Amino acid sequence: MIKRISIIGPACYKQEAILDTDKNVNLIYGLNGSGKSTLSEYLRNFNHPLYNRCSISPVINSEAEEILVYNEAYVNEIFYSSETQKGIFSLSKENSNARKQIDDANKNLTIQEKLLSENEILIETHTKDWEKTKR
Repeated sequence: MIKRISIIGPACYKQEAILDTDKNVNLIYGLNGSGKSTLSEYLRNFNHPLYNRCSISPVINSEAEEILVYNEAYVNEIFYSSETQKGIFSLSKENSNARKQIDDANKNLTIQEKLLSENEILIETHTKDWEKTKR
């Protein structure tokens, strides 16, 4: 269980900020720009070089403990929102990525089909023109 978080360096944390807690579950709230997202991203990615001056006490054993952070970055990474149907569908990260790749491929396919159709019309027009000049 985290007892203390010290964060300094990234975003709005130019001076050290310390959060002491004795709770198993913590809710972070505050005004826009107060550092909630930075703090939650630090907890999600505490080994990232951006947070090399930050610390968690006691030190987290990644193999035995898991920090769960439900922030906007997590939602965008794990959940997939369909453009054609309103709502959010809960998928694993891998399935969400696969779905996004399928959607991108379908968009690309639509573009390619349109280009093919335009080229077929162009070929037909040129063929007719060529036939006229042959006569």
